[in-house]
Amino acid sequence: KQSRLENQSKRLAGLRIVGELSPSHQLLDLTNSMVKTRLLTWVAPSKCSKRDDEVQANIKLSPSKLQIERATLKVAQIPVATVADVGSELKLQWTLQHRGMAMDQGRFLDWAYREDWVQGLLQSITKESPSGFGTIKLEQMVRADTELWALLVQQQTKSLRPSNDVPVLNEDFKKLTTDPRVTTFVLPLPSSSRPV
Repeated sequence: KQSRLENQSKRLAGLRIVGELSPSHQLLDLTNSMVKTRLLTWVAPSKCSKRDDEVQANIKLSPSKLQIERATLKVAQIPVATVADVGSELKLQWTLQHRGMAMDQGRFLDWAYREDWVQGLLQSITKESPSGFGTIKLEQMVRADTELWALLVQQQTKSLRPSNDVPVLNEDFKKLTTDPRVTTFVLPLPSSSRPV
Protein backbone atom coordinates (compact mmCIF):
# COMPACT_ATOMS: atom_id res chain seq x y z
CA LYS A 1 0.00 0.00 0.00
CA GLN A 2 2.81 2.39 0.87
CA SER A 3 4.67 1.88 -2.42
CA ARG A 4 1.45 2.35 -4.40
CA LEU A 5 0.76 5.55 -2.48
CA GLU A 6 4.29 6.81 -3.23
CA ASN A 7 3.88 6.03 -6.96
CA GLN A 8 0.49 7.74 -6.97
CA SER A 9 1.90 10.82 -5.23
CA LYS A 10 4.56 11.10 -7.96
CA ARG A 11 2.00 10.74 -10.76
CA LEU A 12 -0.43 13.22 -9.18
CA ALA A 13 2.19 15.80 -8.30
CA GLY A 14 0.68 18.84 -6.59
CA LEU A 15 -2.14 16.82 -5.02
CA ARG A 16 -1.61 16.00 -1.34
CA ILE A 17 -3.08 12.57 -0.68
CA VAL A 18 -3.69 13.08 3.03
CA GLY A 19 -6.71 13.82 5.21
CA GLU A 20 -9.85 14.05 3.09
CA LEU A 21 -8.12 12.64 0.01
CA SER A 22 -6.67 9.59 1.76
CA PRO A 23 -8.84 6.50 1.18
CA SER A 24 -9.24 3.95 3.96
CA HIS A 25 -7.31 0.68 3.82
CA GLN A 26 -10.67 -1.07 3.79
CA LEU A 27 -11.51 0.75 0.51
CA LEU A 28 -8.06 0.10 -0.96
CA ASP A 29 -8.43 -3.61 -0.18
CA LEU A 30 -11.85 -3.65 -1.83
CA THR A 31 -10.65 -2.01 -5.04
CA ASN A 32 -7.46 -4.08 -5.17
CA SER A 33 -9.51 -7.27 -4.83
CA MET A 34 -11.36 -6.25 -8.01
CA VAL A 35 -8.07 -6.25 -9.92
CA LYS A 36 -7.07 -9.66 -8.51
CA THR A 37 -10.45 -11.34 -9.09
CA ARG A 38 -11.25 -9.50 -12.37
CA LEU A 39 -14.70 -8.78 -10.92
CA LEU A 40 -15.56 -5.13 -11.34
CA THR A 41 -18.36 -3.87 -9.08
CA TRP A 42 -19.94 -0.57 -8.12
CA VAL A 43 -18.65 0.63 -4.77
CA ALA A 44 -21.37 2.49 -2.87
CA PRO A 45 -20.32 5.93 -1.57
CA SER A 46 -21.06 4.78 1.99
CA LYS A 47 -18.21 2.25 1.64
CA CYS A 48 -15.76 4.94 0.53
CA SER A 49 -14.43 6.09 3.87
CA LYS A 50 -11.23 8.01 4.51
CA ARG A 51 -8.19 6.70 6.35
CA ASP A 52 -8.64 9.11 9.30
CA ASP A 53 -12.11 7.70 10.04
CA GLU A 54 -10.79 4.17 9.88
CA VAL A 55 -7.97 4.97 12.32
CA GLN A 56 -10.39 6.66 14.74
CA ALA A 57 -12.84 3.73 14.57
CA ASN A 58 -10.12 1.22 15.36
CA ILE A 59 -8.78 3.23 18.32
CA LYS A 60 -12.01 2.60 20.22
CA LEU A 61 -12.42 -0.71 21.99
CA SER A 62 -13.66 -3.29 19.56
CA PRO A 63 -14.44 -6.98 19.84
CA SER A 64 -11.54 -9.39 19.80
CA LYS A 65 -11.21 -13.03 18.91
CA LEU A 66 -8.97 -15.88 19.92
CA GLN A 67 -6.86 -17.46 17.22
CA ILE A 68 -4.07 -19.99 17.08
CA GLU A 69 -0.90 -19.07 15.22
CA ARG A 70 2.01 -21.52 15.14
CA ALA A 71 0.71 -23.43 18.15
CA THR A 72 0.37 -20.18 20.15
CA LEU A 73 -2.94 -18.82 21.37
CA LYS A 74 -3.33 -15.11 20.51
CA VAL A 75 -5.99 -12.47 21.01
CA ALA A 76 -6.63 -10.53 17.80
CA GLN A 77 -8.63 -7.35 17.50
CA ILE A 78 -11.38 -7.48 14.88
CA PRO A 79 -11.07 -4.44 12.59
CA VAL A 80 -14.07 -2.14 12.58
CA ALA A 81 -15.65 -1.47 9.19
CA THR A 82 -16.19 2.26 8.71
CA VAL A 83 -19.23 3.75 7.00
CA ALA A 84 -18.83 7.07 5.22
CA ASP A 85 -21.36 9.86 5.72
CA VAL A 86 -22.97 10.93 2.42
CA GLY A 87 -25.59 13.30 3.82
CA SER A 88 -24.60 16.40 1.84
CA GLU A 89 -23.17 17.35 -1.54
CA LEU A 90 -19.74 18.00 -0.02
CA LYS A 91 -19.68 14.69 1.88
CA LEU A 92 -20.78 12.81 -1.25
CA GLN A 93 -17.99 14.54 -3.19
CA TRP A 94 -15.40 13.43 -0.61
CA THR A 95 -16.57 9.82 -0.72
CA LEU A 96 -16.46 9.74 -4.51
CA GLN A 97 -12.97 11.22 -4.34
CA HIS A 98 -11.88 8.53 -1.86
CA ARG A 99 -13.11 5.93 -4.34
CA GLY A 100 -11.30 7.68 -7.18
CA MET A 101 -8.04 7.72 -5.24
CA ALA A 102 -8.37 4.01 -4.46
CA MET A 103 -9.11 3.13 -8.09
CA ASP A 104 -6.24 5.26 -9.31
CA GLN A 105 -3.94 3.56 -6.82
CA GLY A 106 -5.11 0.16 -8.15
CA ARG A 107 -4.38 1.55 -11.65
CA PHE A 108 -7.62 0.52 -13.31
CA LEU A 109 -9.11 4.03 -13.61
CA ASP A 110 -7.13 7.28 -13.72
CA TRP A 111 -7.94 9.95 -11.15
CA ALA A 112 -8.48 12.60 -13.85
CA TYR A 113 -11.22 10.64 -15.65
CA ARG A 114 -13.10 9.91 -12.45
CA GLU A 115 -12.63 13.46 -11.15
CA ASP A 116 -14.13 14.90 -14.36
CA TRP A 117 -17.18 12.70 -13.75
CA VAL A 118 -17.57 13.85 -10.13
CA GLN A 119 -17.19 17.51 -11.09
CA GLY A 120 -19.82 17.04 -13.82
CA LEU A 121 -22.23 15.55 -11.28
CA LEU A 122 -21.62 18.43 -8.88
CA GLN A 123 -22.11 21.03 -11.61
CA SER A 124 -25.47 19.47 -12.45
CA ILE A 125 -26.78 20.31 -8.98
CA THR A 126 -25.56 23.90 -9.10
CA LYS A 127 -27.22 24.75 -12.43
CA GLU A 128 -30.47 26.65 -12.27
CA SER A 129 -33.38 24.43 -13.29
CA PRO A 130 -35.93 25.55 -15.89
CA SER A 131 -39.22 26.98 -14.62
CA GLY A 132 -41.49 24.23 -13.29
CA PHE A 133 -38.65 21.83 -12.61
CA GLY A 134 -36.96 20.98 -9.32
CA THR A 135 -33.26 20.96 -8.53
CA ILE A 136 -31.15 17.85 -8.95
CA LYS A 137 -31.12 15.73 -5.78
CA LEU A 138 -28.27 13.72 -4.26
CA GLU A 139 -30.22 10.53 -4.97
CA GLN A 140 -30.20 11.36 -8.69
CA MET A 141 -26.42 11.81 -8.63
CA VAL A 142 -25.95 8.46 -6.91
CA ARG A 143 -28.37 6.80 -9.35
CA ALA A 144 -26.41 8.19 -12.34
CA ASP A 145 -23.17 6.93 -10.80
CA THR A 146 -24.73 3.50 -10.18
CA GLU A 147 -25.97 3.30 -13.77
CA LEU A 148 -22.57 4.28 -15.19
CA TRP A 149 -20.89 1.51 -13.20
CA ALA A 150 -23.60 -1.03 -14.09
CA LEU A 151 -22.98 -0.35 -17.79
CA LEU A 152 -19.21 -0.45 -17.27
CA VAL A 153 -19.48 -3.83 -15.51
CA GLN A 154 -21.52 -5.19 -18.46
CA GLN A 155 -18.89 -4.01 -20.97
CA GLN A 156 -15.84 -5.11 -18.99
CA THR A 157 -14.44 -8.38 -20.31
CA LYS A 158 -10.68 -7.96 -19.98
CA SER A 159 -8.27 -7.91 -17.09
CA LEU A 160 -8.29 -4.82 -14.89
CA ARG A 161 -4.48 -4.76 -14.79
CA PRO A 162 -3.05 -1.69 -16.56
CA SER A 163 -1.37 -2.00 -19.93
CA ASN A 164 1.91 -0.01 -19.97
CA ASP A 165 0.66 1.77 -16.81
CA VAL A 166 -2.45 2.98 -18.67
CA PRO A 167 -5.65 1.96 -16.82
CA VAL A 168 -7.89 -0.24 -18.94
CA LEU A 169 -11.18 1.43 -17.95
CA ASN A 170 -10.25 4.99 -18.93
CA GLU A 171 -11.78 5.14 -22.42
CA ASP A 172 -14.93 3.12 -21.66
CA PHE A 173 -15.52 5.16 -18.50
CA LYS A 174 -15.11 8.46 -20.36
CA LYS A 175 -17.60 7.42 -23.05
CA LEU A 176 -20.19 6.40 -20.48
CA THR A 177 -20.06 9.77 -18.68
CA THR A 178 -21.91 11.30 -21.65
CA ASP A 179 -24.10 8.29 -22.46
CA PRO A 180 -27.83 9.20 -22.39
CA ARG A 181 -28.56 6.05 -20.35
CA VAL A 182 -26.49 7.69 -17.58
CA THR A 183 -27.06 11.42 -18.04
CA THR A 184 -30.85 10.95 -17.98
CA PHE A 185 -30.62 10.47 -14.23
CA VAL A 186 -29.23 13.95 -13.63
CA LEU A 187 -31.88 15.87 -15.54
CA PRO A 188 -34.23 18.15 -13.57
CA LEU A 189 -37.54 16.51 -12.72
CA PRO A 190 -40.90 18.33 -12.92
CA SER A 191 -41.70 19.90 -9.55
CA SER A 192 -44.93 18.98 -7.80
CA SER A 193 -45.91 22.67 -7.70
CA ARG A 194 -45.51 23.05 -11.46
CA PRO A 195 -48.31 25.13 -13.01
CA VAL A 196 -50.61 23.20 -15.38
